[in-house]
Amino acid sequence: MSLLLRTDSAGSNPISAFGIVVPRRLVRWFAILWISVVIVGSLLPGSAKITLYASESGSPQFRHTPNLTHRLIHFVAFGSSFLVLSLLATGRREQSEAGGDVLAIGCIVEVIQYFVYSHRQVFEWWDVRDDAIGIAVAFLLVQIASLVARRSLRDRHKIKT
Repeated sequence: MSLLLRTDSAGSNPISAFGIVVPRRLVRWFAILWISVVIVGSLLPGSAKITLYASESGSPQFRHTPNLTHRLIHFVAFGSSFLVLSLLATGRREQSEAGGDVLAIGCIVEVIQYFVYSHRQVFEWWDVRDDAIGIAVAFLLVQIASLVARRSLRDRHKIKT
């Protein structure tokens, strides 16, 4: 079940990130808001995305090929969505579930775009790939940060004893 919808006993525990303690409720609220903004932004009409430089140009030579800005937006949007959602995770398994949830959202968005905007002409598989890469990079960053934090805590403990 999604970390956004879960209401278990860990739901009342505050979250500590980078030395800042925040109520879990606030983090859940922010995660819902952030992911909602990503979904709405992803489902904007093509003309609005082109105006915001978030999509390819409408010219024939660029149609159906992602540009660097568009790819970067996918990396950042879905990678950051995972980072925000991973704050609610209490272990690596829940972090993996969060990654799967965010990737599922990306796939659902692309399916909606396939039916609504491209009229079943082009499924933008490369956007799903870019979402997955952003999520994977963010997952690795979380794992590295967790490893560094554990080692730092262990080293501080050794110094005190």
